[in-house]
Amino acid sequence: MRVIRRDYAEGHCSQDVLANRYGVSQRLISGIVRRETWIHVADDELLAAWKRGAPDIVSAANF
Repeated sequence: MRVIRRDYAEGHCSQDVLANRYGVSQRLISGIVRRETWIHVADDELLAAWKRGAPDIVSAANF
């Protein structure tokens, strides 16, 4: 999930390309990148913020 979110955020691939790559629907990819599904999987940036003790960033991301 982290790779999907990162690749999409950095503009490396469209949602359709990611869906084909992972054999899932574009709708699922959309939910992943909008953090509507798989929300329990934190992004690397959120994990780093949590480790630094920045609860405002983490809570804002619903982590």
